[in-house]
Amino acid sequence: VEFVIGLPASAIGKALKRLLREGKGITRIADIAAADEKLNLDIIFQMMPARFNPAKAGNWEARIQYTIFGPGGGTWTADIGGGKMAIEKKEAKDPTCVVKLYSQTFKQLVMKEIDGVSAINSGLMQVSGNEADVALLAEVMG
Repeated sequence: VEFVIGLPASAIGKALKRLLREGKGITRIADIAAADEKLNLDIIFQMMPARFNPAKAGNWEARIQYTIFGPGGGTWTADIGGGKMAIEKKEAKDPTCVVKLYSQTFKQLVMKEIDGVSAINSGLMQVSGNEADVALLAEVMG
């Protein structure tokens, strides 16, 4: 059965169709359950300040809110400023950027199975506010 109907006819749509036909990018319920056992979102967020590189961050200040849906999901805030990063499991007050995605997509980003641009372009991740904050965060992490 062909499930690629409705994807755009653009170059991105054609690439997505090819990947789907090859079986890539297909998420199965069993895969989600297995991934949740291997990689806990709370642990990922707790590790982020340890990977933060203050020399690369310079004077950058941001408050990035992650809203993650699905198994293990929740809302986390990354406060960046003064060469430090702090993570709290709560909604941000006046975030500079809000990132919304499913837990499986977040784990794929962390494991570098997918990059942020691809996640945004394929609709797996939504970014509102200062989108540059997400790109800068990728640069200052380890």
